[in-house]
Amino acid sequence: MVEGNANGDRHVSAMFGWLGDVEEIDYMHRVKAMKDWSLGFGIGYLDTATDIVYVIPVPIIKGTCLIEGKLITL
Repeated sequence: MVEGNANGDRHVSAMFGWLGDVEEIDYMHRVKAMKDWSLGFGIGYLDTATDIVYVIPVPIIKGTCLIEGKLITL
């Protein structure tokens, strides 16, 4: 999410997923956890000239993820 204020400042917040084991969740129904809790993480790239961080989501799909054009098998 990118939000701003009346001064034109922008703030980025992100939730890319988690790295947990859905089989170990005991505080909610497993079907809900499997639907709502995707596996993944994010990478942030800092532009040092502007101090802007560009965030890139990295979903984990069937034990694989794509990082900088390379397919990684976990």
